[in-house]
Amino acid sequence: MEKECCRCKFFKAYYSRAYCCYLREGFGRCSKKKDFVKKHESCPDWNYRKVSTNIKRGIVIKNLDTAITNISIIKDFLEERMEK
Repeated sequence: MEKECCRCKFFKAYYSRAYCCYLREGFGRCSKKKDFVKKHESCPDWNYRKVSTNIKRGIVIKNLDTAITNISIIKDFLEERMEK
């Protein structure tokens, strides 16, 4: 189904709090209908949700640098344990 509520710009999903994260529920609120809707419903007021697909290179490079640092720390730790 192409025109599902979960892909509409008027749909806001509900989340429930879990142990260490938030889980997306199977329903949400439609700001056009001002009512609860299931995420796989459809209606005539459906409108495309625009999503930015631009990659922010600075953020990606910063996160990759952090990941490389963490991996090198783990590598050094394991090498020290192997020497003992």
